[in-house]
Amino acid sequence: MSGACRIALVPDCAPDPVAGGLPGSPGREDFRGESAVKAVPGTAAGLFLRSLMSSVRTGRPARGVAARISIRINIRISRDRDEQMTLIFKIVPRSLWQTAVDHGVFPGAPVDLADGFIHFSTAEQARETASKHFAGQSDLLLAAFDAESLGEALKWEPSRGGALFPHLYGKLAPAAALWVRELPLAPDGTHTFPEIDR
Repeated sequence: MSGACRIALVPDCAPDPVAGGLPGSPGREDFRGESAVKAVPGTAAGLFLRSLMSSVRTGRPARGVAARISIRINIRISRDRDEQMTLIFKIVPRSLWQTAVDHGVFPGAPVDLADGFIHFSTAEQARETASKHFAGQSDLLLAAFDAESLGEALKWEPSRGGALFPHLYGKLAPAAALWVRELPLAPDGTHTFPEIDR
């Protein structure tokens, strides 16, 4: 292929300048990648773009190089999300959590208020927390949070056995929970945990 070739991909959902979109942006007909495809007809880049644009328009899987690139992008995004998110957990009586949901804020359980921070546990610590501090208690909930989303108010401090535990120095918004699940009490007095690594 002779000469330089510059390919620009633009989203199908970008603003239409005719309908009050961004100044200087191309017209709606340019937002389907056709101009980029026509710029390199019959080339490898053109075939790749046609496959990619067809996949975007029809929802069908891309083929060839476009498919491999798409798979790699999806895997990388999935890995990045997993690597960036550290889950921490709060075991809380249902009644306390419902009150928090009704008021939009969880100030903490009595032990949290006494200690001056809200206690959390990691996935590895949660079961031991339940056995030591909630043994035999029913009607409990397990709430999961993204540690990074709680900001600088969350401190990792040594506690049981010298292990670092997440402590939140502030109030907690129930809406920040990624999910809330029941923590049922088994006949032997232990709690049955859901999958807590996701």
